Amino acid sequence: MPAVHLVMATANKPARGFYDRMGFTEIEVPMDDSVVCLGRTTHDLDGL
Repeated sequence: MPAVHLVMATANKPARGFYDRMGFTEIEVPMDDSVVCLGRTTHDLDGL
């Protein structure tokens, strides 16, 4: 599996901080402003 993605509520600031620390970045997807799509590759999991 080369990459993973998720959709989360933008109001969930602690979760966003966690995913940022895990290397997830925002994916531009036309969605409601109350959610955000994040993704990351899985090739560098040793760095976590």
